[in-house]
Amino acid sequence: MNIAIICGAMLADFTYGRYGRFGSDGTLIIAFVFLAYSFFVWYFDRKMRKGSIKETTKQDVVKENIYTASGVEIDYSSLYKELTEKCNPSNLLHPYNANKVEASIAIYFQLEKNKDNISELIKLRDRAIKELGVKFSTQELFEKLSRVFNPSNFMDENYDAVKLCAANRIYSQIQAHKDDIIELEKIAFKYNADTSSACNEENDDEANLQSTDSSDEVIRYFFLGVFCLMFGLAGKMSNQENAEQVNDTYINQYSTEVFCISYPSAWEKAQQNIDSVDTEIAVRIMEKPKYDYSFSPSIDIVVLKEKRMESIDSLAKISHKQLVDVNSECDLMGVSESSLGGYDGSLLKQTIVSNGCKILQYRYIVKKEDNTTFIITASVDYDNNRSQKAEIDKILSSFVIK
Repeated sequence: MNIAIICGAMLADFTYGRYGRFGSDGTLIIAFVFLAYSFFVWYFDRKMRKGSIKETTKQDVVKENIYTASGVEIDYSSLYKELTEKCNPSNLLHPYNANKVEASIAIYFQLEKNKDNISELIKLRDRAIKELGVKFSTQELFEKLSRVFNPSNFMDENYDAVKLCAANRIYSQIQAHKDDIIELEKIAFKYNADTSSACNEENDDEANLQSTDSSDEVIRYFFLGVFCLMFGLAGKMSNQENAEQVNDTYINQYSTEVFCISYPSAWEKAQQNIDSVDTEIAVRIMEKPKYDYSFSPSIDIVVLKEKRMESIDSLAKISHKQLVDVNSECDLMGVSESSLGGYDGSLLKQTIVSNGCKILQYRYIVKKEDNTTFIITASVDYDNNRSQKAEIDKILSSFVIK
């Protein structure tokens, strides 16, 4: 029970921390978690108590060398001697069976240690029957049970329909297990000599079994339903949480008549509508500086005034040449086909050096059907390009050409 309390406290801390901030949905799922946990503890405790009761009953039965069951005395005084005779390894050498010899050695070794422990001797006997295939005497117990439960005891002047019914059923079981000492003992301990109570007990056992099976099935389906509902709510709240994170992260948006783009709160619009005879729209968004000496990744978006008729490949070459004319330390790493904002285009990957800092640039060139041309340049620190490029890709995925 102490373990259950500790586990409950840990579950409470985790559940409240995970779902406590989701309002009514969070309260509902917390309630379902604790309801399921409470049923689990109850069900487990119920099973443990049943097992404990059964074990106690079994131990109470085995106390003396002679036991009374069903009005029949079962004599175990000669059991040790019978075991030593029938489990002696020498009995299994002809014909030789390695597995049985090994099992008989193990059983024989335990006999001397448990010479006066009838409970352990009965276990060793059952093991010998199973592993060695030896048979133990059943004649005495069979005859006693047959005498007690003989249906003729309840006929003629002792006629009793209920007792006769029970005796007939028990007697048939005794006859069916004439040579099985284990089954005969089960019959002896299960039924009372009063066959009317035996009949009622048998019916009660069957009803209790059905009731237990039915209640266990209900509990299983209850757990299944609770956990399905719990995981459904958890999935809903997880989606809600993800949506909140996205909405909280990408709260800024820049929009014009021809495009729009979203960017996180850690970024800002740095420049807009740079004066140029060639550009209709020009804007730069960049990460807010974290340190005075750090490089902030940025995205420059330019929409050309002129409707360029050249192919995308030609525009890519022209764009790179213009950059080389301005910065001689520009190196082209490669040109590939790409797409952005829903339109196909080219991607130039190049490096430049600015103020002693090596910068890696990804320049996208795309055109609409009316030849409106977009040049989008993403710049990241060459030495820290992997993490910065990941953030750039997320932002560019929000870029839409109208």
